[in-house]
Amino acid sequence: MKPSRTFIYVEMAFFARWWREQDEDMQERVKKLVNRGQLEFINGGWCMNDEAGTHYNAIIDQMSLGLQFLDRTFGACGRPLVAWHIDPFGHSREQASLFAQMGFDGFFFARLDYQDKDNR
Repeated sequence: MKPSRTFIYVEMAFFARWWREQDEDMQERVKKLVNRGQLEFINGGWCMNDEAGTHYNAIIDQMSLGLQFLDRTFGACGRPLVAWHIDPFGHSREQASLFAQMGFDGFFFARLDYQDKDNR
């Protein structure tokens, strides 16, 4: 494993499924990557939720599920610092507020509305 190589992973539903299928040797190798910062979890939710039509309770629930999995599996080293929504259908200020309250250092997203972009 080359120390200069890094990788990020976003949706914990897929990662948790893969994780459960691995033997102890592979799980230990992955834990070492996380502890060295070569594998970093971004967002950390069970999925990358929709922002435009989702009630905040659903967002909190799915984020809690993913973050709890990371905490139980990797401890503090697995805690995401950045949220990332690459393909949402709309953005809400509530989503950014929730991420800030969850302690994220940043929130990156794509598909900025053209009217919002023009105002910036």
